[in-house]
Amino acid sequence: MIERACRGALTVAVLTTAGLAVAAPARAAQADITVTSASAVTVYQLQVNGTVTCTGSTGAAHLSVSATQVLPFSFGTASMDVPCANGPVAWEILIFSGFGWQSFHQVIVNAQMTDDVQGADSTSGNWWA
Repeated sequence: MIERACRGALTVAVLTTAGLAVAAPARAAQADITVTSASAVTVYQLQVNGTVTCTGSTGAAHLSVSATQVLPFSFGTASMDVPCANGPVAWEILIFSGFGWQSFHQVIVNAQMTDDVQGADSTSGNWWA
């Protein structure tokens, strides 16, 4: 009886140790979008720069970027596709506003992304145009 209990405990210990020795499956990269700068390049165009990291190394990231300036009011949106790679990929987009962008005024930038492997992320921040 004691021998059977010891054999059972030894079996559990071996299986537990074997389970700990198995490596965890590799995880895909986390989708990520950043905005690194935003500035007025003309009266009607705001240039926004950033980086995007896709979940996979192939396919494309689909970006949607909007900007709002409160005083004086101005608003614009733009979208684009960026090819995915291993690691961050730089992007640049121009946002047009018929109201015009005023230099040295605060602009709120929102950026969203999805990729072909169902990764998604968003970010927002304040910038001076």
